[in-house]
Amino acid sequence: MLAYAILLSRVWRKPDRFSLVGLWLWTLLCTKFYITSGLLLLPSALVSFRQWRPTSALFSNPEVWLQRLVLPLGLLGPLVLALLVYPDHSGRQYSSTTLSDALVLPLFAPEGPPLDRYQLFSGYHLWDYAWLLLSWSLPAWIWIGLGKGQPWFAPRNGVLRLLALCLAVYAAAFFVLNPLLSLPLDWDLFSLPAIWLLVLASERIAQTDWAPRTEAFAAWTGLAAVWLGGAVFGVNAHPPALSQRLEAEGRWQYRTYWMGSSTLLEEGLSLIPEAHQAHARRRQIVQDLAPIAISGHDPEYAALLSEGGRYLLEDQQDPEQALRWLQQARTYAPYLRENVDRLVIAHFLLGQYPEAHQLGRDLILVRYPSDQRAYRMAIHVALEASAYADAEEFCAQYLAHWPEDTFIDALHTDLKAGGNLDQLKLRFQQGGG
Repeated sequence: MLAYAILLSRVWRKPDRFSLVGLWLWTLLCTKFYITSGLLLLPSALVSFRQWRPTSALFSNPEVWLQRLVLPLGLLGPLVLALLVYPDHSGRQYSSTTLSDALVLPLFAPEGPPLDRYQLFSGYHLWDYAWLLLSWSLPAWIWIGLGKGQPWFAPRNGVLRLLALCLAVYAAAFFVLNPLLSLPLDWDLFSLPAIWLLVLASERIAQTDWAPRTEAFAAWTGLAAVWLGGAVFGVNAHPPALSQRLEAEGRWQYRTYWMGSSTLLEEGLSLIPEAHQAHARRRQIVQDLAPIAISGHDPEYAALLSEGGRYLLEDQQDPEQALRWLQQARTYAPYLRENVDRLVIAHFLLGQYPEAHQLGRDLILVRYPSDQRAYRMAIHVALEASAYADAEEFCAQYLAHWPEDTFIDALHTDLKAGGNLDQLKLRFQQGGG
């Protein structure tokens, strides 16, 4: 991309057929590496038109076309294209097979809350994108603004307008794209337009006859940006500081983009060496986010609660306290896979076999941690709850998938025969796994 930008500037200043051929070859090469490189067709076509334009007086001044037609088209084109390609705006949720249906942010989220917090023109997205633009290079924006070379619309300043066009087109295109994780986390993917910003700033600096005070200000601005940028490396190299950073980003992501926020928060908590301290932080996060959590439709919030239950269940060996966290998690996401599994285990450890059995069908439904394991757990808790008819049904369903399992086959036969059913519990405990 950087080589393309430099070559584009050179072709605009000194156009010749050899350079134009090289520019088009480089355009095709870029499209092999970046899905958004199709945007390069616009500036490549523009410089080609400038070289081989018709002799008509209508096309005698390509710079006029650049500033009056091509620039507005480049700015509005991505938005219009997004509306035409995705007229139904199927929403923000996607899977590995439906990723192409969620390439652009919708104007509205048909899924409803909490996904409706983050839409194309929502305040959260506008704020995130504004910070993204500044994060590309704050000194570059300042230098572009302070530069006092030729006026932007001077006849000989077409290369500056061309670079500004490329920056505007890329910024507009990335504005409509749907982040995979969130704009702060996908900063690297969404910083591709920064190449045009840096080239544009370099061109503006080269054209400027700097006054002493302005030059000093620009220099100190660059040094300050380098110093502040160094803080990023310091934070990432220090686990406690990185933990705080991930928590802050996770809290913001939960309130805005929402998707994936629990994973980010748990990654931050995992950097805390003491498990009880991490759980105390998790408890505070849960309390702070509770007012905006959506009952029945919030698997991200439920995942935080479920992880708290896992800590109490596995690390603290306290199934009674764990059950409170896990039951609360179920009110926010009834079929969160890992939470259903932990609920069954907590009820089982407390001797609450009927309650564990009631969750057996849900466990089979969510297929966690695997189809086979879910069926075995459902059979086990059904036996402990003396729900032998259900245990027989689960065995039959299990054997339909894994007929080679001789243990479950023998258990199924005994259940149908209706022999000493109490002995079946002991047999499963000893050999059922």
